Amino acid sequence: MLTLLHGDDIVSSRRALGEMKLAHKESEILTLDGKKASLSDLKQALESSSILSSSRLVILENFFSSQPSKEKLFYLSSGEFSSDLVL
Repeated sequence: MLTLLHGDDIVSSRRALGEMKLAHKESEILTLDGKKASLSDLKQALESSSILSSSRLVILENFFSSQPSKEKLFYLSSGEFSSDLVL
C-alpha cells in the first residue's frame, strides 16, 4: 500500500501519520530521510523481511522536498514491494 501525505496543513498530515503508526502498532516501523536515502536503501527497507514482526511500515519523510532521482520514482511507482509505504 502506498500512501501520500501532502498539502499545506502540516498539523493534519502529522495527525494522519500518527494514526497510521497506531494502526500499524504490530508492525515494524522504519523511518527514512527521503533526501538522503539511496535507491538501495529504499529497496532494502521495502523488500526485506522484518525480523521483529510479520509486516513493516516504511515512512519516507521529505522525499519530494528535493528533486528525487528518476530511478527512485520509477521504483516507487512500480509498487512491487512487500511493505506499506508512506510518503
